[in-house]
Amino acid sequence: FSVGNGEEVDTVMLTAEHLRDASFAESSPGVSRDDILVRCRDTIEGLQEEVDAEREKRRELTRRAQELEARLSALQSDHEAERERRVAAENEAASAFAQLEEVERFRAEASQEAERLSTQNSQIRSELTAKQGQISSLESRLQEHGLNMQSMESRAKAAEVEVAQLQSEASQMADRLADVERDR
Repeated sequence: FSVGNGEEVDTVMLTAEHLRDASFAESSPGVSRDDILVRCRDTIEGLQEEVDAEREKRRELTRRAQELEARLSALQSDHEAERERRVAAENEAASAFAQLEEVERFRAEASQEAERLSTQNSQIRSELTAKQGQISSLESRLQEHGLNMQSMESRAKAAEVEVAQLQSEASQMADRLADVERDR
Protein backbone atom coordinates (compact mmCIF):
# COMPACT_ATOMS: atom_id res chain seq x y z
CA PHE A 1 0.00 0.00 0.00
CA SER A 2 1.06 3.63 -0.17
CA VAL A 3 1.43 6.20 2.52
CA GLY A 4 -0.01 9.73 2.40
CA ASN A 5 3.26 11.44 1.44
CA GLY A 6 3.48 9.42 -1.81
CA GLU A 7 6.24 7.01 -0.78
CA GLU A 8 5.80 3.36 -1.71
CA VAL A 9 5.97 1.08 1.29
CA ASP A 10 7.03 -2.55 1.09
CA THR A 11 4.34 -5.15 1.55
CA VAL A 12 3.82 -5.63 5.26
CA MET A 13 3.90 -9.15 6.51
CA LEU A 14 1.38 -9.67 9.25
CA THR A 15 2.77 -11.42 12.24
CA ALA A 16 1.20 -14.63 13.52
CA GLU A 17 -0.12 -12.70 16.50
CA HIS A 18 -2.04 -10.21 14.31
CA LEU A 19 -3.61 -13.00 12.29
CA ARG A 20 -4.58 -14.89 15.44
CA ASP A 21 -6.25 -11.75 16.88
CA ALA A 22 -8.23 -11.17 13.66
CA SER A 23 -9.35 -14.85 13.43
CA PHE A 24 -10.36 -14.79 17.08
CA ALA A 25 -12.46 -11.68 16.58
CA GLU A 26 -14.39 -13.17 13.63
CA SER A 27 -15.04 -16.46 15.36
CA SER A 28 -16.10 -14.96 18.68
CA PRO A 29 -19.91 -14.52 18.88
CA GLY A 30 -19.93 -11.66 21.38
CA VAL A 31 -17.55 -9.39 19.56
CA SER A 32 -19.10 -6.62 17.56
CA ARG A 33 -18.09 -5.41 14.18
CA ASP A 34 -16.96 -2.12 15.72
CA ASP A 35 -14.69 -4.01 18.07
CA ILE A 36 -13.19 -5.80 15.09
CA LEU A 37 -12.74 -2.52 13.25
CA VAL A 38 -11.16 -0.93 16.31
CA ARG A 39 -8.88 -3.87 16.61
CA CYS A 40 -8.04 -3.73 12.90
CA ARG A 41 -7.46 0.01 13.18
CA ASP A 42 -5.19 -0.56 16.18
CA THR A 43 -3.35 -3.29 14.28
CA ILE A 44 -3.03 -1.05 11.21
CA GLU A 45 -1.80 1.83 13.36
CA GLY A 46 0.70 -0.52 15.02
CA LEU A 47 1.79 -1.72 11.61
CA GLN A 48 1.96 1.89 10.38
CA GLU A 49 4.13 2.75 13.36
CA GLU A 50 6.37 -0.19 12.52
CA VAL A 51 6.50 0.93 8.88
CA ASP A 52 7.30 4.48 9.98
CA ALA A 53 9.96 3.16 12.35
CA GLU A 54 11.40 1.00 9.55
CA ARG A 55 11.25 3.97 7.17
CA GLU A 56 13.10 6.10 9.74
CA LYS A 57 15.65 3.33 10.19
CA ARG A 58 16.03 3.14 6.41
CA ARG A 59 16.49 6.94 6.21
CA GLU A 60 19.03 6.81 9.03
CA LEU A 61 20.82 3.90 7.37
CA THR A 62 20.73 5.74 4.02
CA ARG A 63 22.09 8.87 5.69
CA ARG A 64 24.83 6.83 7.41
CA ALA A 65 25.60 5.03 4.14
CA GLN A 66 25.93 8.40 2.38
CA GLU A 67 28.16 9.68 5.21
CA LEU A 68 30.26 6.52 4.98
CA GLU A 69 30.44 6.83 1.18
CA ALA A 70 31.51 10.46 1.52
CA ARG A 71 34.05 9.45 4.15
CA LEU A 72 35.24 6.58 1.95
CA SER A 73 35.55 8.98 -0.99
CA ALA A 74 37.53 11.42 1.18
CA LEU A 75 39.74 8.60 2.42
CA GLN A 76 40.27 7.39 -1.13
CA SER A 77 41.21 10.95 -2.15
CA ASP A 78 43.56 11.18 0.84
CA HIS A 79 44.97 7.77 -0.04
CA GLU A 80 45.54 8.82 -3.65
CA ALA A 81 47.15 12.09 -2.54
CA GLU A 82 49.34 10.14 -0.10
CA ARG A 83 50.25 7.68 -2.86
CA GLU A 84 51.20 10.59 -5.13
CA ARG A 85 53.30 12.12 -2.32
CA ARG A 86 54.95 8.73 -1.74
CA VAL A 87 55.70 8.35 -5.45
CA ALA A 88 57.08 11.90 -5.54
CA ALA A 89 59.18 11.17 -2.43
CA GLU A 90 60.44 7.93 -3.97
CA ASN A 91 61.35 9.79 -7.17
CA GLU A 92 63.07 12.50 -5.14
CA ALA A 93 64.94 9.86 -3.12
CA ALA A 94 66.00 8.08 -6.32
CA SER A 95 67.22 11.40 -7.72
CA ALA A 96 69.07 12.16 -4.47
CA PHE A 97 70.71 8.71 -4.54
CA ALA A 98 71.73 9.26 -8.17
CA GLN A 99 73.20 12.64 -7.23
CA LEU A 100 74.95 11.06 -4.25
CA GLU A 101 76.44 8.38 -6.49
CA GLU A 102 77.59 11.09 -8.91
CA VAL A 103 79.17 13.06 -6.05
CA GLU A 104 80.84 9.91 -4.71
CA ARG A 105 82.18 9.10 -8.18
CA PHE A 106 83.41 12.67 -8.58
CA ARG A 107 84.99 12.54 -5.10
CA ALA A 108 86.76 9.28 -5.96
CA GLU A 109 88.02 10.75 -9.24
CA ALA A 110 89.15 13.92 -7.44
CA SER A 111 90.91 11.80 -4.81
CA GLN A 112 92.71 9.81 -7.52
CA GLU A 113 93.65 13.05 -9.30
CA ALA A 114 94.90 14.54 -6.02
CA GLU A 115 97.03 11.41 -5.45
CA ARG A 116 98.40 11.61 -8.98
CA LEU A 117 99.17 15.32 -8.57
CA SER A 118 100.80 14.67 -5.18
CA THR A 119 103.02 11.98 -6.71
CA GLN A 120 103.82 14.24 -9.64
CA ASN A 121 104.54 17.11 -7.23
CA SER A 122 106.94 14.89 -5.25
CA GLN A 123 108.72 13.87 -8.45
CA ILE A 124 108.99 17.48 -9.58
CA ARG A 125 110.33 18.51 -6.16
CA SER A 126 112.92 15.72 -6.34
CA GLU A 127 113.91 16.80 -9.84
CA LEU A 128 114.01 20.44 -8.73
CA THR A 129 116.24 19.56 -5.77
CA ALA A 130 118.54 17.59 -8.11
CA LYS A 131 118.60 20.49 -10.61
CA GLN A 132 119.31 22.98 -7.81
CA GLY A 133 122.20 20.75 -6.71
CA GLN A 134 123.47 20.69 -10.28
CA ILE A 135 123.11 24.47 -10.53
CA SER A 136 124.99 24.95 -7.24
CA SER A 137 127.72 22.63 -8.49
CA LEU A 138 127.91 24.48 -11.78
CA GLU A 139 127.97 27.83 -9.98
CA SER A 140 130.82 26.58 -7.78
CA ARG A 141 132.72 25.32 -10.81
CA LEU A 142 132.00 28.57 -12.62
CA GLN A 143 133.34 30.53 -9.66
CA GLU A 144 136.42 28.32 -9.65
CA HIS A 145 136.81 28.84 -13.36
CA GLY A 146 136.21 32.53 -12.82
CA LEU A 147 138.91 32.62 -10.16
CA ASN A 148 141.16 30.46 -12.31
CA MET A 149 140.46 32.73 -15.22
CA GLN A 150 141.28 35.81 -13.16
CA SER A 151 144.39 34.09 -12.00
CA MET A 152 145.24 33.15 -15.57
CA GLU A 153 144.47 36.64 -16.75
CA SER A 154 146.72 37.98 -14.03
CA ARG A 155 149.44 35.53 -15.01
CA ALA A 156 148.89 36.33 -18.66
CA LYS A 157 149.28 40.05 -17.89
CA ALA A 158 152.32 39.29 -15.80
CA ALA A 159 153.65 37.13 -18.62
CA GLU A 160 152.91 39.91 -21.11
CA VAL A 161 154.75 42.34 -18.87
CA GLU A 162 157.62 39.86 -18.60
CA VAL A 163 157.54 39.27 -22.36
CA ALA A 164 157.55 43.03 -22.89
CA GLN A 165 160.53 43.36 -20.56
CA LEU A 166 162.30 40.48 -22.24
CA GLN A 167 161.59 41.99 -25.62
CA SER A 168 162.86 45.29 -24.37
CA GLU A 169 165.95 43.63 -22.99
CA ALA A 170 166.35 41.60 -26.20
CA SER A 171 166.00 44.79 -28.19
CA GLN A 172 168.61 46.44 -26.02
CA MET A 173 170.88 43.46 -26.36
CA ALA A 174 170.37 43.42 -30.10
CA ASP A 175 171.28 47.07 -30.18
CA ARG A 176 174.32 46.43 -28.10
CA LEU A 177 175.27 43.46 -30.25
CA ALA A 178 174.90 45.57 -33.31
CA ASP A 179 177.04 48.24 -31.66
CA VAL A 180 179.65 45.65 -30.73
CA GLU A 181 179.74 44.25 -34.22
CA ARG A 182 180.09 47.61 -35.68
CA ASP A 183 182.84 48.32 -33.39
CA ARG A 184 184.68 45.36 -34.38
